[in-house]
This record gives sequence, structure tokens and C-alpha cells, in this order.
Amino acid sequence: MKKNDLNRRLKFSFGVVFAMLLLVGGTGYWGIHTLSAVSTRALQVEAKIAENSARLRADVLGLRRFEKDIFINIDSKEKVAEYATKWKDQLSHAQARIADLERITVSQQDKEVVKVMKGNLEAYNAGFNKVFASVQSNAITTTQQGNQAINQYKNEIHGLEKVAQDFAAGGVNRMAEEGRTLQGSAVKVTVAMLCLILSSVVILAVAVFSLK
Repeated sequence: MKKNDLNRRLKFSFGVVFAMLLLVGGTGYWGIHTLSAVSTRALQVEAKIAENSARLRADVLGLRRFEKDIFINIDSKEKVAEYATKWKDQLSHAQARIADLERITVSQQDKEVVKVMKGNLEAYNAGFNKVFASVQSNAITTTQQGNQAINQYKNEIHGLEKVAQDFAAGGVNRMAEEGRTLQGSAVKVTVAMLCLILSSVVILAVAVFSLK
């Protein structure tokens, strides 16, 4: 084989191998970027949605419990004041959870869900304050009267609890889906890199044996 032909073959073979190695590097970078994006969304969005929605539902249950405690102890001004303070604290927690959800949600669909929850909480808060004002003015003096008065706002608080529960479950399900996507992407990147590496080895081997 002439020297010039040999040089051309060597340059061509190593050029191809070098290009393949660049592809390996590019594929690796793409894979890391893809996996990072998926894992970031799973941790920073879906996990936070699930966490804050579950905590919001717990806050709603607390609001309902303290609401009942107020009416059960309606004959005791001290107890009513005590449970009213606890109710207000629980309301602050619920409002904070919704504010967190407003901040972390990305899709328009999720934002609409948070908007519904916020509206339900505001409506229940306004209704409860009206009823509680009647308790303080002695317009409502019995547990039965209190329960009857608050009944017209039950749909809002029950609706909030249900939406929060479903939103938490949805976040968990989407985290599982992101996990499957992450696993699938990892497999694709691994296969692609192995194929490119093996191709590079084959090309290099062919080039070396062709020199004999």
C-alpha cells in the first residue's frame, strides 16, 4: 500500500472515530440535560404539589374540627375564644399552603385548580365569619343553631377538601409518571452511547486491520 493511501486511510478512519466520539459526548450531554429537567420537575413541581395539597387538606380538617368545637362549647365564652383563635391560626396555615401552590404550579390546568381551591377557602372564610359574628352578638346561642347557620357554607369547605385530596393524589401519580419517563430516558441515553462507542471501536478495528 502506498504511503499516501495509507495516510489518507488513517486520517479518514481517525476522523470518523473522532466524530463518533463527539457524538458520544453530545449524546451524554443531551442525556444529562434531559434527565436533569425531568428530575427537577418531579422534585420541584410535582412533589411540592403533592406535599402542599396534602397539608392543605389537613388544614381544612383542622378548620372543620375547630368550627365544631366552637359550636359545641358555645355556652363558654372562654372556650369559644380559644377555639376561634385556633381556627384563625389554622386558616393562616391553609392560606399559606395555597400561596405556595400558586407559586409552584406551572401549567394552566394546575393554576385553575389552585384558583378553585382559593375561591372555596375565601367563600368559607367569609361565611364562617358571618356565623361567628352572630355567635358573638348572641344571635346564635345553641350548637344546633350554629350548625344550621354554617351548613350553607359546607359545600365550599367540603369542595376544598375534595379538590385538595385529588390534587395531592394527582401530584403523586405524576411523580410516578415522571419516574417512568426518567427511567426510559436513562435507558435510551445508555443504549445510544453504547451503540456509538461500539461503532467507534468497530471502525477503528477495521481501519487497523486494513493497514496489513
